[in-house]
Amino acid sequence: MGNPDDKLRLFLIYFICIPFIREEEHNKCQQALVDSGCNLTALDYIKQWKAYSQPQASTTTGSDYYFGSGTKAASLFSKIANTSASFLKGVKSLVVKQHNLPVTKIVDKLMELKHSVEVDDYRYFDPRLNRAIDKNFKPKSPFQECIVFVLSSGNYIEYQNLQDYCEGKGPTAQKRIIYGTTGLENGAQFLNQLKLLGQEM
Repeated sequence: MGNPDDKLRLFLIYFICIPFIREEEHNKCQQALVDSGCNLTALDYIKQWKAYSQPQASTTTGSDYYFGSGTKAASLFSKIANTSASFLKGVKSLVVKQHNLPVTKIVDKLMELKHSVEVDDYRYFDPRLNRAIDKNFKPKSPFQECIVFVLSSGNYIEYQNLQDYCEGKGPTAQKRIIYGTTGLENGAQFLNQLKLLGQEM
């Protein structure tokens, strides 16, 4: 079924979606990937990411568990393959919950006119004014709409984090943010990025 990269991506989704996996089950899946010709460098990085972002997993389970559950792999693979909602939920879980990513922090400070060393070098320009604007000029009221455009490679995580930021403001302070980028990684490119990160470990 598919090429080695397809199999590895499917396992990475499975590995991210579930809270725990038995070590024996994990080892069998990993060996199956190796036998299929998969490069597991990306998996090594995801293991480190999961250990860092979900430290409770290593403290609430015994030695027989490795970030997984007792549910059979075949059943979980079937659910992931046939349920797009499970896939989206798994991808969204990459976003650090209740924390803003760097781009979201900058957008928040600019839209809310907050003072911070991170945005001190940013300038506000009002196209409605004919006169030159002082470098210390700041609008009088916060912004409700924003277009964020990322030069170089963008990603789903930044987009989702910005949307979560908007939703977190609630109906009384509703904001609308459009996210764009010069490049959006596809599955193969994203997997290659994970491999490069794994090589740097």
